Amino acid sequence: MDILLRDIDPTALKKIDEIAKEKKIFRQEFLKGQVETLDVFQEQKDREAELYIQK
Repeated sequence: MDILLRDIDPTALKKIDEIAKEKKIFRQEFLKGQVETLDVFQEQKDREAELYIQK
């Protein structure tokens, strides 16, 4: 699936590019990893909330 982002703050984009360069990966790879990590964290947060409600 593709995502198109527009009007990204130039300062944020510069920081993203710096981080990607440090990791020796392309911007796209870095952002893909961030989106996928966000999904994993959200799933974990949802599971923790369910466990808390069950108590």
